[in-house]
Amino acid sequence: MNNLFIDEINEIILANLSDENFGPEQLAAKMGMSYSSLHRRIRENLQKNISQFIREKRLEKAKEILLNENLSVSEIAYKVGFSSPTYFNKCFHEYFGISPGEYKKSEKIKTSEAQPAKGKIPKILFFAGALIVVFALVYFFLTGRISGINSDVPVEKSIAVLPVKYIGPPAYQYQAEGCMEEILDKLMKLEDLRVISRTSVEKYRETSQSIKDIGKELKVSALLESTFQKTEEGPILFLKLYHAENEELIWQRKFQENPENASVFQNEAAQLVANELHVRLSPTEKQLLEKVNETNVEAHDFFRQGRNQFFMYQLDNSRREVLDKAAIFFEKALTADSTHAPSFAALATIYWEKNYNTTYFEENFLDSAFYLAQRALDYDKQSEEAFLIRGKYYYEMNDDRKALADIQNALEINPNFWEAYSVLSRIYTWRQPDFVKAIQNGQKAISLNQGPGFAELYSQLGFAFACAGFKEEAKAHFKNSFDLTNTGDSLNYYLSVGTIEQYFRDYMKAEKYLDLALSFDSGNVNLLRRLGGNYNLLKNYEKSLYYYKKWMQQKDSLNILDLGEAHRIALAYNKTGQHAKADEYFALEENYCLEAIEKQRDFAQNSRAFYDLAAVYAFQGKKAEAYHLLDEFIKNKTFPFWWVNLAKDDPLFEKIADEKRFSELLVQMENKYLAEHERVKKWVEESD
Repeated sequence: MNNLFIDEINEIILANLSDENFGPEQLAAKMGMSYSSLHRRIRENLQKNISQFIREKRLEKAKEILLNENLSVSEIAYKVGFSSPTYFNKCFHEYFGISPGEYKKSEKIKTSEAQPAKGKIPKILFFAGALIVVFALVYFFLTGRISGINSDVPVEKSIAVLPVKYIGPPAYQYQAEGCMEEILDKLMKLEDLRVISRTSVEKYRETSQSIKDIGKELKVSALLESTFQKTEEGPILFLKLYHAENEELIWQRKFQENPENASVFQNEAAQLVANELHVRLSPTEKQLLEKVNETNVEAHDFFRQGRNQFFMYQLDNSRREVLDKAAIFFEKALTADSTHAPSFAALATIYWEKNYNTTYFEENFLDSAFYLAQRALDYDKQSEEAFLIRGKYYYEMNDDRKALADIQNALEINPNFWEAYSVLSRIYTWRQPDFVKAIQNGQKAISLNQGPGFAELYSQLGFAFACAGFKEEAKAHFKNSFDLTNTGDSLNYYLSVGTIEQYFRDYMKAEKYLDLALSFDSGNVNLLRRLGGNYNLLKNYEKSLYYYKKWMQQKDSLNILDLGEAHRIALAYNKTGQHAKADEYFALEENYCLEAIEKQRDFAQNSRAFYDLAAVYAFQGKKAEAYHLLDEFIKNKTFPFWWVNLAKDDPLFEKIADEKRFSELLVQMENKYLAEHERVKKWVEESD
């Protein structure tokens, strides 16, 4: 941190030392910075929060006064800004390890004693010093913390498994990919080891980057390199494990794969990695790395082919045709072995990806995904993928208790399952608002995945901060999302920042950023929807309708539901004099909301259907029906900041906006939001 910056902070604190009300927010204001920016800068550089920094400055000044001024402890406490001498004594003792009174006495004794003659060191001090050195050396040798001493213990237990190099006929490359993914699967189940996802490392398949540079980019301490060769004697796998920081080769091994017991050498490889990185293994994890899986060779081969196809979809989810190809291989695997749990779980995931939007209002919504996930768990209680799909199904069916239990089960099996952390972050952001948990799980997902979807994870985390009312943190995460994509995703960056400005009620600034996004892609479906909504709030209904019409032209081809937008399109039609079209879209939104409430879809369970239907009824003059729905809506434990602001400015409520009952509902919303905001603020300040 810049010394001038530190000096400026110290000067401001000292100038306000006696003001007991001078705290973090006052310091931020004096510095001309936002609270969050100042907090982040102090936390990153000094590893302490603002309150702690101010308190320590008060205590250091108190220590100085104790020695140089003839004041009582109470007088000193008040002089340095403590309103309670008792609390001052407690803080002083915690910081210096001695009470203020004892410190003053001990310093007087020291100054009155004669100093030792020059050049002579008392024996007791000599031996004490020697003992300190010995203990320090022992401690540092044991922990590997002396700079320059070689220690086999990595600074952090983390690894990335690089894309396999394949030598052989192209038709069999899926075997090489499958072999290494199975080793990766085993490593990911070790709780004491952070393992980067496979999609994160795919970008290094043809790279010329060094081991050190890759390790630095992925923030891992070790890299596993592999070469898979198809020979007449059978497949041969060469593995090399490197320390990322210095590119030191830790070990290299050659393995002969036997298709009938591939798990034997895979277990050995995973054990070697775990041992070398000093990973603590639980009894269950030890059993996992010793268990030899009996598998149907034909089913296993089909499964590898299907998994390879699905991986292509994970890299680019616009390639929906590969889902059908993957499904064919998983079905062949089940024909060969009707109890093959991984294929059931994979088919459950494919069904979810293909049918979520198209069956949203059907009676059998996602039933097939649930059935397939359940079949997987019938044959394998350790299928994290099946637990995740079943958990997501329970979530959609409004059984949050079972949903969260299943997602936690998935993480107990695979603590490196970034998708599960991402789902938890979304749940705690949008459905069960707990923004501390939303942020924690979002951060965990980011630490494990830097592949496709990485930028989306940062955006998701940004929205969690925005919902909690932290604008600067939200924008910082969107900037991270922008910076960490290979080309810098300007479209999504400006779209995200424009959305945040809208959340914080600056609709003109939102318009500016959304227009910038428009210059990069005038047909982006999410951008068109956001522009339509923002002009709705600006009450520029001609422009709102213009962008909503462009959005509607594209949404059907992309299989997008217009939940939460039809009534705003209706408003734009109404305000531009097209009343028949307005009635049509109001009726459409009413049907969406009523059906979502009746069938307990997610759109109703996060109370959005209640709010939107209340807005329709309020605009149509059906006050009793509107307030009945709002009374249900207000039962939420808390509300995100954007919703509080939307309710204040929503033109659909213009006919009841000045009524006392509606104003009281707004106050309740804001109070619930503020309580959660303060809780998150405290957590942000106290945690890293």
